[in-house]
Amino acid sequence: MATITATPTDIGSRHCLFTWTSMGNADTGTAVEIPWYSDRTIQVVATAYGGATLVISGSLDNSNWVTLADPQGNALSFTSGAKMETLLENTRYIRCSTSGGTGTDLTVMLYALKKFL
Repeated sequence: MATITATPTDIGSRHCLFTWTSMGNADTGTAVEIPWYSDRTIQVVATAYGGATLVISGSLDNSNWVTLADPQGNALSFTSGAKMETLLENTRYIRCSTSGGTGTDLTVMLYALKKFL
């Protein structure tokens, strides 16, 4: 059980990429605060899920967390494979977390785009 720090990569005045690497068993990613980015996409690169579940959560107060959804209303909760999904909700904070599993090794990327400068 570890806290994985998100690494930001600035890719221009309107774009940013946040990456949580080596998400293992029962890990929680640090929250990123990005209310000014209205378009957000999550990509999961799975070396091994190992039976774990990865959840993408959002919060308005960095204290109370809920599972976010894709535009079709499906929960952003993954148990296998590489994934890429757009986020439906525009929350102030976003983080990822894993539960269960053994030998879990996931990389989670959050791409964010500002519509206005």
